[in-house]
Amino acid sequence: KATVPHAPDATATPSATPTATPPPPTQPPPPPPDVPPALRSPPADNSAQNAGQLTQLDERAVKFIWRLAYSPDGELLAVATTDGICLHDAQTGADIQFITMMDPVAAVAFGSDGKLSASMNYKLDIIDLWNVSNCATRAESCARRLTSLAGDTTGQRDVAFSPDGTLLASATHDGTVRLWDVSDCAPGARGCGHLLGTLEGQIGSVTSVAFGRDGALLASGSRDSTVQLWDLSDCAPGADTVEGCGHLLKTLEGHAEI
Repeated sequence: KATVPHAPDATATPSATPTATPPPPTQPPPPPPDVPPALRSPPADNSAQNAGQLTQLDERAVKFIWRLAYSPDGELLAVATTDGICLHDAQTGADIQFITMMDPVAAVAFGSDGKLSASMNYKLDIIDLWNVSNCATRAESCARRLTSLAGDTTGQRDVAFSPDGTLLASATHDGTVRLWDVSDCAPGARGCGHLLGTLEGQIGSVTSVAFGRDGALLASGSRDSTVQLWDLSDCAPGADTVEGCGHLLKTLEGHAEI
């Protein structure tokens, strides 16, 4: 007797095909930081509130930026470079003036009233004094040279005005600090300024100078790893060169190369 094959049950559930295990759910990305509206677009003005934003001030192909200085009123920013000095509007970052120089500018500083600026030539012993009194208004006469103060060494490293703007100290490569009387340098002056005295005592190049708040104390730092404090109370602006002007108070040792 023939056997009839059994037909499959139409109601039977077919065997399930194995499926891959789904990946675990990913965490949603963190919400964007709550950025104040004023910082979501390029700022119109630079301030402490938007200092985190990158502002490119200068696109010139300079090799080095040597020093920076703000004017006392905060209106100007001076940038000393290998090619010259760039004056920027400190509030917006806009270019105001570029002063082309033949040699790198090692340092730049503003006088206490913001009307006078000093720049130092890295290779030559020359300090240029500039009238910057009308640069904030972008006048055509912005950054006119008033005078050039020349010494007898090769290379300058730093420059600083006294708090009252009457003295200028320059750090030199030969280990001395020069004191200049600039009390007669005003925006309209020509040929102003003269050497008042020379401070000697450090072995290596003097790389930085800074005045105390009353202008009677000066600190100088040198590559011989010392800082020297000088009493300038006998350096009177308005007088001729003062023999022996300034004397050493103290030498601070133990620093790494400055």
